[in-house]
Amino acid sequence: MLLKRLKWSALIFTIIISLSFTGCSGSGDSSDGNDPITTDAALILVANSDDNTLTIIDSNTQTVEATVALSGTYPWEITLSADQSTAYVSNRDSNNISIVDIVGGTELGTIALTNTQPSKAVVASNGYMYVTHANAAVVTKVDITDAIAAEDSTITITADSGGAIAESVDGASLYVGSLTDTEFCKIDIARGIESAAVPEFSIADIKINSDGKAYIAPVSGTSIYVFDTLTDTSDSQIDMTTVGLEMTDLVIEDGRVFVSSNYSSYSGGVAEFATDIDQTNFLYDSADDDSYTVNLPFTFNFLGTDYNSVEMNSNGVVSFNGYVSYDEGVESILGFTPNNEDLDSSYILHYSSRTYADRVVFQWLTSTNDDEPNVNNFYRAQVVLYDDNTAKFNILGSGPEAEVEDDGYQYGVGDNSGTALVNLRDTYGSPFAIERLSLTWDPATPNTMAETTFTWEDIGVHFSPATLLPAAGYVDGMAVTNAYIYMAIPEDYDNNAVSEVLVYDRSTMLPLADTIAAGAGARAIAAAIPQ
Repeated sequence: MLLKRLKWSALIFTIIISLSFTGCSGSGDSSDGNDPITTDAALILVANSDDNTLTIIDSNTQTVEATVALSGTYPWEITLSADQSTAYVSNRDSNNISIVDIVGGTELGTIALTNTQPSKAVVASNGYMYVTHANAAVVTKVDITDAIAAEDSTITITADSGGAIAESVDGASLYVGSLTDTEFCKIDIARGIESAAVPEFSIADIKINSDGKAYIAPVSGTSIYVFDTLTDTSDSQIDMTTVGLEMTDLVIEDGRVFVSSNYSSYSGGVAEFATDIDQTNFLYDSADDDSYTVNLPFTFNFLGTDYNSVEMNSNGVVSFNGYVSYDEGVESILGFTPNNEDLDSSYILHYSSRTYADRVVFQWLTSTNDDEPNVNNFYRAQVVLYDDNTAKFNILGSGPEAEVEDDGYQYGVGDNSGTALVNLRDTYGSPFAIERLSLTWDPATPNTMAETTFTWEDIGVHFSPATLLPAAGYVDGMAVTNAYIYMAIPEDYDNNAVSEVLVYDRSTMLPLADTIAAGAGARAIAAAIPQ
């Protein structure tokens, strides 16, 4: 039975009520050898499928340190040892796994496998590696505890092929998702057998957080599923409309989940969200030309009147007088608007709000009014209301084609009098031309807004489209450090070979000036700190 949804109006979370394994619980901490690292002093590994090499990049200098020739064909997945000193590279077409000394930059040998097309793998806490296969209903157990690593045994699974795999936090179980069919399987590690299977959906990746929550990225769709491995029941569903239709990788780092994906044939990138968002503190909608009500955790006094709720509008408005049409300027609005335009919020683009004790953050990840979810026309901005009755605009910027859609309306702060309190167009021109600007509003001086150091509030969800980076293309793999996001791009959207690694600075929210050249067909990517 597929996941059922009990829909919460305008909420990013939807409770899942049908997926359940029985007879299992656990707790504790474990590492599967693929845990994200917590420093930028890392080596970035890139598997290049078209020339059978592994590129090793120094994350401090963003330069290639070594290129390792592999004794296998079509390397496409990377698994790290527990101490992150060894990389195990799955070679799809030669049915073996290359063992690579990461620091030495050399291949130490290969592991021959009986079953074909080895795919994702995990190094479990028992010291063995478990490998899925893209075209076989088995998981191969590999003994890597001996000097000569070798296949130990195989575990039959219900799924007709293996894909993503992760170990439970107590080290007792493996969770396996299929790339091609709808079975979600659980393996009892001690017994070496499948203990349960549930019809679900094709799964691109699974990662399990230290609290036991498994985050599941399906091969296609725009939702991330959350599964509680401590109780073996579905927890929630995160409707990530900024995630594209083709998800590729999922990483947990710094209390955030990162998902790489591609949308249609012209856009891709990385979406991220905080692990602590839920239906009590995060509201979300993607309905175009619409709004929803946000109850404030404090009383906000605006121009002498107390308000305990506001209306968040899809077209860039936070108002105290309900929904406001996009064809009215700020002079007709009672509230705040960093951009009162016909913003499109269909499908992969949305507007959302996050409630904290002392502030509420309203965020738009929308597009201009071409009615197409095209990240070339995207717009990203925030309004923050504070419990001291002040407000702030954070305008991150727009896509390269957004400004042509500017309708010329006034934006800023309004009292619905017919004359704007603050008309930012007089100072900054088109709102789509603004990049990385923060402005504060104080009720003591209601007719002005003051520039301040640019900040971007951690509302819980953010999208880093590949079109912001020097070369756009299909995002095939992703690695994350606490400083950077690395995206492996094997080809552009016209299917031309690119073989680049794009690097995105998490602190500045900007791409680095240069891409890093990898080998031909850059696909899987991982970050390691050898110990």
